[in-house]
Amino acid sequence: MASSPRDRHRGRPRRGLMSPLTRNILWNLGGQVVLLLLGLIAVRFVFKQLGADAFGLILFAQTAAIVLVSVFDLGISATITREVAGKVVGQQPYISDLLRSATLIYWCGYLVLTLVVITAAPALMLHWVNLKSIDPQTATRVTQILACGALLALPRSLYGSLFRGLQQIGFNNVIEAGALAIQQLGIILILAFWGSSGAITAVAAWFSASYLISVVAYIVAARRYLPARALIPGLATSAFRRNAVYSSQMMSNSVLAMVHSQSDKLLLSKLMPIGALGTYGFVATLVAGVARVTASIMQAAFPA
Repeated sequence: MASSPRDRHRGRPRRGLMSPLTRNILWNLGGQVVLLLLGLIAVRFVFKQLGADAFGLILFAQTAAIVLVSVFDLGISATITREVAGKVVGQQPYISDLLRSATLIYWCGYLVLTLVVITAAPALMLHWVNLKSIDPQTATRVTQILACGALLALPRSLYGSLFRGLQQIGFNNVIEAGALAIQQLGIILILAFWGSSGAITAVAAWFSASYLISVVAYIVAARRYLPARALIPGLATSAFRRNAVYSSQMMSNSVLAMVHSQSDKLLLSKLMPIGALGTYGFVATLVAGVARVTASIMQAAFPA
């Protein structure tokens, strides 16, 4: 019996359908472009309205947070991506235990790091950072406020790695770009209507609020794929013993990468005025934009 055209084409891959890998790469590339453009807008307003010292101080706080988050990530975020990508089907209890344990570690780490930075901020402003137009008391207050928000990158990396493991990278890019857009809009409004007095403190508070918004958005989105129990902090040591070797290897990689890419900014904050750090960081961000292409492809390909 002759087969029908429908039968002959059954089982063939449909043309025009985008593979998950291609879709994730496009989402990542598009998201990085949007983030870069929004970042440039923020630089213009902060630098013009608040001055070089304010921009440099914001960059210093963010750089310090990036380094601390990379050290205390412990390779867990990469482990979450790998385990969720390979075992999300049929092993829900194991994934829940892993996520609950990571949630406990990351949120406790956030609290500890925040307290450390808040305590150390006065000494850093007096003995490390070279301030010119901002007094140490204001700089200390701004750094403490920024630390509360910037260090949220630690728990946020947990939720971001979850969506990368689920190969739903579109969520990552929409949330990150949306939070940054809200951040920049708030900064523009603050600088337009607040006035120069106390504006830097208000900008720092809005920075922290926008980081919190992104974390809340990740948690709400995660409920589409996971039960509430999986997002509640808990401890399952068996899940971590199972992944200890891989996590330690990824931790060493991330620490070395951050030392290579961020140590120059920390050293400049000691050796040069903080305003010069802002200019240097802006130029470095533009140059690093080229590396965003390869980084986007690598992040998208990892769970695939």
